[in-house]
Amino acid sequence: FMPATWDMYGVDANGDGQKDPFNPVDAVFAAARYLRAAGADKDLAQVLIKTLEHRFHKILTKTKVEEIKDTILATIESLPEDLRTAIMLREVEGMSYEEIAEAMDCPIGTVRSRIFRAREAIDTKLKPLMEQ
Repeated sequence: FMPATWDMYGVDANGDGQKDPFNPVDAVFAAARYLRAAGADKDLAQVLIKTLEHRFHKILTKTKVEEIKDTILATIESLPEDLRTAIMLREVEGMSYEEIAEAMDCPIGTVRSRIFRAREAIDTKLKPLMEQ
């Protein structure tokens, strides 16, 4: 990412308090936001493939990209309904925390917690893949 692009689309997806373009979880979710803003497909699998290929095209093989995509999708599918809904509304639909709170009829703090826990689950599953 160029600094100005990261400033606009960077996220603290793993909840460590930093928007780190070198952290795989932060980078994947930031790239997904960037691609979504640029008109990427709303289908999560397609956004993930495009994101991974865009962000890591020089260091990841096609097989690794597919493995990461499959891990993210499987992790999202395994999440409890409330966490899965919150992360999908945020990362795929691009809704704000306030919009998600309204849609899910819960406090904004609950939305933040659900998204954090969903990202944390994804981060936990991705770390071993990114360390290989």
